[in-house]
Amino acid sequence: MKHFFESLEREIDFHNEYCKIEYLMDEKKYYRDKSINIWIEENFRLWKKRRNYTSFEEVRRQLGFFPGNIVDMENYFLYCEMLYTIFYDFKKYSASSDVLNRIETIKNTMKYRDWS
Repeated sequence: MKHFFESLEREIDFHNEYCKIEYLMDEKKYYRDKSINIWIEENFRLWKKRRNYTSFEEVRRQLGFFPGNIVDMENYFLYCEMLYTIFYDFKKYSASSDVLNRIETIKNTMKYRDWS
């Protein structure tokens, strides 16, 4: 008998969901023609939770979140949790409505409803 998350994995293509979020993170038509990934990278050193990581790219590589990597259910949820935490903590680094709107779009794709 399968448990809930095994059944869920059969219903949702987590790799496809990961790719949708990656597309939104890399799209450059917002934030002064920069992507949200670049916006995070520019503010990464200000983040108190970064520990000894020097860049957002380093964190992503360490966790296996890079283009072309196959993402399963567990890693998809880890990825969403990582982004959720970063978005929540980074809200103070942007007064730009473009950035906040893009974050809202990404949150909606991840199905995070209220995080204020």
